[in-house]
Amino acid sequence: MLTFLVIDDSQITLQLLQLVLKFGFKDAQILTASDGKAGLKLAFTHKPDLIICNWFMPYMRGHEVLKHLYEDEEMRSIPFLLESSMGREHVNWLQDEFGLDADKHFMQCPLLPREFLKRVQYLLDERESKRIMQRAEKLLKLYPIEEGGQRLFTSK
Repeated sequence: MLTFLVIDDSQITLQLLQLVLKFGFKDAQILTASDGKAGLKLAFTHKPDLIICNWFMPYMRGHEVLKHLYEDEEMRSIPFLLESSMGREHVNWLQDEFGLDADKHFMQCPLLPREFLKRVQYLLDERESKRIMQRAEKLLKLYPIEEGGQRLFTSK
């Protein structure tokens, strides 16, 4: 069963995202928090499959939530989707600071349900692909190397 964590100080947005996620992922468990501190506590307790977080919130903003998550190796692997009414041009720090592609990890409000569900599914699929590659690398004892701008594998 999938577990989602939605962190947003707007009760309307929390309810809307819960409904959309329930519609798209029937058996999913959806956890909610109305501020960053409470959301971070839920994230570390439940280790959700994906975190959706608003940028502007009381007590701890989305940027701070992401920073705390990235300090932990296990939590860093959880896909993170930042949502906000600010424009895409204001989130270049996602790439600069965390290596996240803003085109994948940011959505501008208002969120369109169909586009939102596509993005969530994309992030879940991307995470699963990374897990499969990591297992294959361990199983085959392959080690990634960079050569000429390409990622190659060697057995050392």
